[in-house]
Amino acid sequence: MLKEPELRLCPYFLVEFPAQRNNQRFSTPQARQKWHNNQNNFLRKKLSSINKELLRSWKVADALLGDNVEAVVNKYFMRGRGFSFQNFTHVVAQKNEIVYGLYDITFEKLNEEEYLIKRKK
Repeated sequence: MLKEPELRLCPYFLVEFPAQRNNQRFSTPQARQKWHNNQNNFLRKKLSSINKELLRSWKVADALLGDNVEAVVNKYFMRGRGFSFQNFTHVVAQKNEIVYGLYDITFEKLNEEEYLIKRKK
């Protein structure tokens, strides 16, 4: 005896449909794609202001490093170039210091006005 397909609610179209597989959530492949595209677009828009700031700060640090692996830079000079000390991608504990990271570059506070910036090799 064949089992009758279970009726499920499609999260995109909000219609009931007979599920052909036990893990099927959407009524059509197009509904699945549109739903995931909408979710990703929402996240991209929500995070765009932070990501712009992170990218701008990374570009400043990258330009200051140039071909060097590390450099000592004044924080006011960095701010003047457009660097923001508000958002970072990660934090690293080194010895007794907290070092902030921005993608592949870290920022270690040397004193009240200078930072040692390093690029990961």
